[in-house]
Amino acid sequence: RVVRIGVHRDHRDVVLDGHCYRAFHRGASHDLLQTTEDKWVVGNNQVEAAINGLGNDDVLLKYFPPERILIGSGVIGTQLLGPAHCLAIPNGDIQMNFGVLKHSPLSDAAGEYLRDTFKAGNCHAYLRDEIIPFIWKKVIINSTMNTVCAVLRMNIGTVEADPYGRELFHRVIREACAVATAKGCPLEAEEFIREDHNPVAVSCATYYPSMCQDVFMNKRQTEISVLNGKISEYGKQLGILTPTNDLLTLIISAIQGNYDKQYQEKKA
Repeated sequence: RVVRIGVHRDHRDVVLDGHCYRAFHRGASHDLLQTTEDKWVVGNNQVEAAINGLGNDDVLLKYFPPERILIGSGVIGTQLLGPAHCLAIPNGDIQMNFGVLKHSPLSDAAGEYLRDTFKAGNCHAYLRDEIIPFIWKKVIINSTMNTVCAVLRMNIGTVEADPYGRELFHRVIREACAVATAKGCPLEAEEFIREDHNPVAVSCATYYPSMCQDVFMNKRQTEISVLNGKISEYGKQLGILTPTNDLLTLIISAIQGNYDKQYQEKKA
Protein backbone atom coordinates (compact mmCIF):
# COMPACT_ATOMS: atom_id res chain seq x y z
CA ARG A 1 0.00 0.00 0.00
CA VAL A 2 1.30 3.43 -0.93
CA VAL A 3 1.56 6.23 1.60
CA ARG A 4 0.05 9.41 0.20
CA ILE A 5 2.40 12.33 0.80
CA GLY A 6 1.96 16.07 0.91
CA VAL A 7 -1.33 16.06 2.82
CA HIS A 8 -1.47 18.95 5.29
CA ARG A 9 -2.21 17.85 8.86
CA ASP A 10 -2.96 14.29 7.87
CA HIS A 11 -1.61 10.78 8.26
CA ARG A 12 -1.85 7.44 6.54
CA ASP A 13 -1.55 3.95 8.04
CA VAL A 14 0.27 1.14 6.28
CA VAL A 15 0.48 -2.56 7.19
CA LEU A 16 3.70 -4.38 6.35
CA ASP A 17 4.64 -7.91 7.48
CA GLY A 18 1.96 -7.85 10.15
CA HIS A 19 3.11 -4.56 11.67
CA CYS A 20 1.45 -1.18 11.29
CA TYR A 21 3.23 2.04 10.35
CA ARG A 22 1.86 5.53 10.72
CA ALA A 23 3.32 8.32 8.62
CA PHE A 24 2.66 12.02 9.27
CA HIS A 25 3.34 14.58 6.57
CA ARG A 26 3.32 18.38 6.57
CA GLY A 27 1.38 18.71 9.77
CA ALA A 28 2.10 20.50 13.01
CA SER A 29 3.90 19.09 16.04
CA HIS A 30 0.73 18.96 18.12
CA ASP A 31 -0.76 16.55 15.56
CA LEU A 32 1.74 13.96 16.76
CA LEU A 33 -0.28 13.58 19.94
CA GLN A 34 -2.65 11.42 17.90
CA THR A 35 -0.03 8.70 18.24
CA THR A 36 -0.81 8.32 21.94
CA GLU A 37 -3.81 6.19 21.06
CA ASP A 38 -3.43 2.79 22.75
CA LYS A 39 -3.34 0.90 19.46
CA TRP A 40 -0.20 2.83 18.51
CA VAL A 41 1.69 2.89 21.77
CA VAL A 42 1.51 -0.86 22.37
CA GLY A 43 3.31 -3.55 20.37
CA ASN A 44 5.98 -2.93 17.76
CA ASN A 45 4.11 -0.34 15.70
CA GLN A 46 6.43 2.09 13.94
CA VAL A 47 5.75 5.81 13.50
CA GLU A 48 7.33 8.23 11.05
CA ALA A 49 7.03 12.03 11.27
CA ALA A 50 8.01 13.93 8.16
CA ILE A 51 7.09 17.29 9.63
CA ASN A 52 9.11 20.50 9.52
CA GLY A 53 10.76 21.85 12.62
CA LEU A 54 12.50 20.82 15.82
CA GLY A 55 11.03 18.84 18.69
CA ASN A 56 8.99 16.24 16.80
CA ASP A 57 11.30 13.51 18.09
CA ASP A 58 10.93 14.88 21.63
CA VAL A 59 7.13 14.53 21.37
CA LEU A 60 7.29 10.99 20.03
CA LEU A 61 9.91 9.88 22.57
CA LYS A 62 7.38 10.52 25.32
CA TYR A 63 5.37 7.57 24.04
CA PHE A 64 7.65 5.41 21.88
CA PRO A 65 11.16 3.95 22.29
CA PRO A 66 13.67 5.35 19.75
CA GLU A 67 13.84 2.11 17.77
CA ARG A 68 10.18 2.59 16.78
CA ILE A 69 10.56 6.18 15.52
CA LEU A 70 11.51 7.53 12.09
CA ILE A 71 11.77 11.26 11.44
CA GLY A 72 12.49 13.37 8.40
CA SER A 73 11.40 16.32 6.33
CA GLY A 74 10.88 17.38 2.77
CA VAL A 75 13.37 19.61 0.99
CA ILE A 76 11.23 21.00 -1.79
CA GLY A 77 9.74 24.47 -1.82
CA THR A 78 6.27 25.10 -3.18
CA GLN A 79 4.47 28.26 -4.17
CA LEU A 80 0.80 28.51 -5.09
CA LEU A 81 0.71 30.81 -8.10
CA GLY A 82 -3.02 30.44 -8.64
CA PRO A 83 -5.84 27.90 -8.67
CA ALA A 84 -4.39 24.49 -9.60
CA HIS A 85 -1.05 26.15 -10.43
CA CYS A 86 1.68 25.11 -8.00
CA LEU A 87 5.37 25.89 -8.55
CA ALA A 88 7.76 23.32 -7.05
CA ILE A 89 11.41 24.14 -6.34
CA PRO A 90 13.34 20.98 -5.40
CA ASN A 91 16.82 21.00 -3.84
CA GLY A 92 18.64 19.29 -6.69
CA ASP A 93 17.43 15.70 -6.92
CA ILE A 94 16.60 15.43 -3.20
CA GLN A 95 12.97 15.82 -2.20
CA MET A 96 12.82 13.93 1.12
CA ASN A 97 15.31 12.98 3.84
CA PHE A 98 14.41 10.66 6.70
CA GLY A 99 15.96 8.10 9.01
CA VAL A 100 15.50 6.12 12.22
CA LEU A 101 16.34 7.43 15.67
CA LYS A 102 17.79 4.05 16.67
CA HIS A 103 18.54 1.22 14.30
CA SER A 104 16.72 -2.10 14.66
CA PRO A 105 15.69 -4.74 12.12
CA LEU A 106 12.09 -3.53 12.21
CA SER A 107 12.83 0.21 12.01
CA ASP A 108 15.35 -0.36 9.21
CA ALA A 109 12.74 -2.40 7.31
CA ALA A 110 10.21 0.41 7.80
CA GLY A 111 12.71 2.96 6.53
CA GLU A 112 13.54 0.91 3.45
CA TYR A 113 9.84 0.43 2.75
CA LEU A 114 9.12 4.16 2.98
CA ARG A 115 12.12 5.03 0.81
CA ASP A 116 11.04 2.57 -1.89
CA THR A 117 7.43 3.78 -1.68
CA PHE A 118 8.43 7.41 -2.13
CA LYS A 119 10.69 6.54 -5.05
CA ALA A 120 7.95 4.49 -6.68
CA GLY A 121 5.90 7.69 -6.66
CA ASN A 122 8.77 9.63 -8.30
CA CYS A 123 9.69 11.34 -5.04
CA HIS A 124 13.46 11.25 -4.60
CA ALA A 125 13.66 10.15 -0.97
CA TYR A 126 16.85 9.27 0.89
CA LEU A 127 17.13 7.03 3.96
CA ARG A 128 19.97 8.52 6.01
CA ASP A 129 22.12 6.63 8.52
CA GLU A 130 22.26 9.80 10.66
CA ILE A 131 19.16 11.92 10.18
CA ILE A 132 19.63 14.57 12.91
CA PRO A 133 22.13 16.74 10.93
CA PHE A 134 19.69 16.87 8.01
CA ILE A 135 16.86 17.91 10.33
CA TRP A 136 18.95 20.72 11.79
CA LYS A 137 20.11 21.96 8.38
CA LYS A 138 16.54 22.10 7.07
CA VAL A 139 15.41 23.91 10.22
CA ILE A 140 18.20 26.49 9.97
CA ILE A 141 17.45 27.18 6.31
CA ASN A 142 13.76 27.62 7.13
CA SER A 143 14.39 29.70 10.26
CA THR A 144 16.64 31.97 8.23
CA MET A 145 14.83 32.46 4.94
CA ASN A 146 11.21 31.83 5.87
CA THR A 147 11.14 34.06 8.91
CA VAL A 148 13.31 36.95 7.77
CA CYS A 149 11.53 37.12 4.40
CA ALA A 150 8.15 37.05 6.15
CA VAL A 151 9.09 39.92 8.44
CA LEU A 152 10.62 42.02 5.64
CA ARG A 153 7.98 41.07 3.02
CA MET A 154 10.68 40.34 0.44
CA ASN A 155 11.76 37.36 -1.59
CA ILE A 156 15.00 35.55 -0.76
CA GLY A 157 17.15 37.23 -3.40
CA THR A 158 16.10 40.73 -2.41
CA VAL A 159 16.92 40.10 1.25
CA GLU A 160 20.24 38.48 0.36
CA ALA A 161 21.22 41.43 -1.85
CA ASP A 162 20.58 43.94 0.94
CA PRO A 163 23.44 44.22 3.47
CA TYR A 164 21.07 44.58 6.42
CA GLY A 165 18.89 41.70 5.27
CA ARG A 166 21.90 39.49 4.66
CA GLU A 167 23.19 40.29 8.15
CA LEU A 168 19.83 39.17 9.58
CA PHE A 169 20.17 35.90 7.67
CA HIS A 170 23.68 35.37 9.01
CA ARG A 171 22.78 36.20 12.61
CA VAL A 172 20.03 33.58 12.62
CA ILE A 173 22.49 31.04 11.22
CA ARG A 174 25.22 31.80 13.77
CA GLU A 175 22.84 31.51 16.70
CA ALA A 176 21.22 28.33 15.36
CA CYS A 177 24.54 26.63 14.65
CA ALA A 178 25.69 27.41 18.21
CA VAL A 179 22.53 25.82 19.60
CA ALA A 180 22.76 22.79 17.28
CA THR A 181 26.37 22.22 18.31
CA ALA A 182 25.46 22.41 22.00
CA LYS A 183 22.65 19.88 21.34
CA GLY A 184 25.19 17.40 19.98
CA CYS A 185 24.97 18.19 16.26
CA PRO A 186 28.19 20.10 15.42
CA LEU A 187 27.63 22.80 12.79
CA GLU A 188 30.07 25.58 11.94
CA ALA A 189 28.29 28.79 11.00
CA GLU A 190 30.64 30.17 8.35
CA GLU A 191 30.79 26.78 6.64
CA PHE A 192 27.00 26.57 6.75
CA ILE A 193 26.69 30.02 5.17
CA ARG A 194 29.11 29.07 2.43
CA GLU A 195 28.00 25.50 1.71
CA ASP A 196 24.28 25.47 2.59
CA HIS A 197 22.86 28.98 2.73
CA ASN A 198 24.51 30.68 -0.24
CA PRO A 199 23.53 28.05 -2.88
CA VAL A 200 19.88 28.22 -1.79
CA ALA A 201 19.93 32.01 -1.78
CA VAL A 202 21.03 31.89 -5.43
CA SER A 203 18.84 29.05 -6.70
CA CYS A 204 15.69 30.32 -4.93
CA ALA A 205 16.32 34.06 -5.30
CA THR A 206 12.85 34.88 -6.67
CA TYR A 207 11.05 32.63 -4.19
CA TYR A 208 8.76 33.87 -1.41
CA PRO A 209 9.08 31.16 1.29
CA SER A 210 6.09 29.43 2.80
CA MET A 211 5.98 31.65 5.90
CA CYS A 212 5.74 34.70 3.63
CA GLN A 213 2.78 33.05 1.94
CA ASP A 214 1.25 32.11 5.30
CA VAL A 215 1.54 35.63 6.70
CA PHE A 216 0.74 37.84 3.73
CA MET A 217 -1.31 35.75 1.34
CA ASN A 218 -3.22 33.22 3.43
CA LYS A 219 -3.28 34.78 6.94
CA ARG A 220 -2.47 31.43 8.52
CA GLN A 221 -0.71 30.26 11.65
CA THR A 222 2.96 29.62 10.88
CA GLU A 223 5.61 27.14 11.97
CA ILE A 224 7.45 29.77 14.02
CA SER A 225 7.19 27.79 17.28
CA VAL A 226 9.14 24.83 15.88
CA LEU A 227 11.64 26.96 13.93
CA ASN A 228 13.07 30.13 15.49
CA GLY A 229 10.91 29.61 18.56
CA LYS A 230 12.42 26.20 19.26
CA ILE A 231 15.96 27.51 18.65
CA SER A 232 15.20 30.24 21.17
CA GLU A 233 13.79 27.69 23.64
CA TYR A 234 16.79 25.39 23.33
CA GLY A 235 19.11 28.38 23.69
CA LYS A 236 17.54 29.31 27.01
CA GLN A 237 17.83 25.72 28.23
CA LEU A 238 21.52 25.61 27.27
CA GLY A 239 22.49 29.12 28.35
CA ILE A 240 23.16 30.26 24.76
CA LEU A 241 22.06 33.75 23.73
CA THR A 242 19.77 33.83 20.68
CA PRO A 243 18.60 37.48 20.48
CA THR A 244 17.83 37.47 16.75
CA ASN A 245 15.75 34.31 16.94
CA ASP A 246 14.04 35.61 20.10
CA LEU A 247 12.98 38.83 18.39
CA LEU A 248 11.88 37.19 15.13
CA THR A 249 9.75 34.74 17.13
CA LEU A 250 8.04 37.59 18.96
CA ILE A 251 7.38 39.53 15.74
CA ILE A 252 5.86 36.62 13.82
CA SER A 253 3.85 35.50 16.86
CA ALA A 254 2.38 39.00 17.17
CA ILE A 255 1.57 39.15 13.45
CA GLN A 256 -0.16 35.79 13.28
CA GLY A 257 -2.15 36.53 16.41
CA ASN A 258 -3.63 39.73 15.01
CA TYR A 259 -4.47 39.26 11.34
CA ASP A 260 -7.94 40.72 11.86
CA LYS A 261 -6.54 43.88 13.43
CA GLN A 262 -3.87 44.79 10.86
CA TYR A 263 -4.01 47.94 8.78
CA GLN A 264 -5.97 47.70 5.57
CA GLU A 265 -6.49 50.26 2.85
CA LYS A 266 -10.03 51.59 2.91
CA LYS A 267 -11.90 50.92 -0.29
CA ALA A 268 -13.12 54.04 -2.07
